[in-house]
Amino acid sequence: MVGYQQNDTMTPHQKLIAGCISGVTTRFITQPLDVVKIRTQLQKKQSHAYSDKWFSTTRKIFAEEGITAFWHGHNLGQIHSILSVSSQFYVYELSTKFVSNASIDDKFKPFMMFCCGSFAGGCSAALVIPLEVVRVRQMIVKEQYRGFFNGAKKVYKSGGIFAFYEGLSASLLQMGPAVGISFSVFRMVQQGILHYLSDCSAGDCKHAPGNVHRPEYLVVASTLAGSVSGFVSKSLTYPFDLAKRRLQIAVDS
Repeated sequence: MVGYQQNDTMTPHQKLIAGCISGVTTRFITQPLDVVKIRTQLQKKQSHAYSDKWFSTTRKIFAEEGITAFWHGHNLGQIHSILSVSSQFYVYELSTKFVSNASIDDKFKPFMMFCCGSFAGGCSAALVIPLEVVRVRQMIVKEQYRGFFNGAKKVYKSGGIFAFYEGLSASLLQMGPAVGISFSVFRMVQQGILHYLSDCSAGDCKHAPGNVHRPEYLVVASTLAGSVSGFVSKSLTYPFDLAKRRLQIAVDS
C-alpha cells in the first residue's frame, strides 16, 4: 500500500527503496515507448515530421538512427526516475501521515489523500524539471545536446536559467493531478480487489502479522491496481503532458 498506514509492516525507507527499484525498471522497459511518444507529440514542431502513426514513427526512427536511438537520454532518464519517484513517495508518506493523524472527518479523507498525491506530484515536478528539459532535448536533438553537462550548457545558452523551467506550469498542472489520481485510484482499486479475495483469518499464512492478505493476493491486487491507476492518470492528464513537451523543446531546437 502506498502512503502512510498504521501498523504497516513496511517502513518508509523500504517503500522508498521499492519505489526507486520499480521506477528504474519501468524506465528501462518503457524508454523506447517514451521516445516514440515524444517524437509523435513534437512532430509538428520538427522540420522532418514523423508520421502520425506510432508504428510508422518507430520504423522511421529505427531505419534512420538505429536501435540505440530508442534509448537516447536514458542515463539522465534513470536519474530523473530515481529523483521523481523518491520525492513522490517521501512527500506522499509525510503528507498522508499528517492527514491520517489529523482530526478530519472520514468522509473528507479520500479527497485529502488526493490532495496529498497532488502535492507530492507538484513537489516532484518542480524538483526534476531541469533534468527533464535536458533529457527531452537529448532525445530529440542528440548531437546538439550530447552528454548531461554539454546539454545543460546548451539549454542555458538558449534562454538562461529560466530555460531549465520551460513548461513548469504545464508540468505542475500535469504531475500534480496525475500523481494524486494515480495514488488515489491505486488505493481504491487495490482495496476493492483485496476485498473480494480471501484473507488469512484462519492463520495458515506465513507472513508478517501486519498484513491480513496472502502475499500472492497482494501481488495480483497491486499489479492490477498499478495498471489501472497508471492508465487512468495518464489518460486524464495527457493534454498537459503534450503542452509541457512542446514548451520544453520550443527554444533553439
